[in-house]
Amino acid sequence: MISSNRDKIRDFQVESPLLPSPESAHSLDGGEFTSERRYSNLVLSNADLSGQSANNVVIENASLTGVMMSDMKFNKFRIRDARFEKCDLSNAKWSKALLSRLELVGCRITGLRLVDGKALDLRFERCKGNSAQFTGTTFKDTRFEDCIF
Repeated sequence: MISSNRDKIRDFQVESPLLPSPESAHSLDGGEFTSERRYSNLVLSNADLSGQSANNVVIENASLTGVMMSDMKFNKFRIRDARFEKCDLSNAKWSKALLSRLELVGCRITGLRLVDGKALDLRFERCKGNSAQFTGTTFKDTRFEDCIF
């Protein structure tokens, strides 16, 4: 029996991120991102990082909940193995971003601009993203579940 394309789409799974364990978790020193820096095992809750700018930032193994990141500007930004839950990314601009195993759950992404980036195993779930732009960004193994655009 031949399966339909609808069955293939329904069975499609995005690889889940590897998140930090409580024992290895770190917060953000100084409350802001610094250019040319790697952040590992990052855990943030209810922080306001709005309006920050940085270049060549790497975030890996991270869990962010309720974090305000509106109007953030990141250039050559890399995220690997992260979950953003109920975060505000409105009007943020991520240029030349490399996103891998990233989950955005219940986030506000209105006006988010992903420009000339690459995304692999990216999952948007219950996100609100009017006017979100993905100009020049390529997606592989990406899901949008119950999102509003």
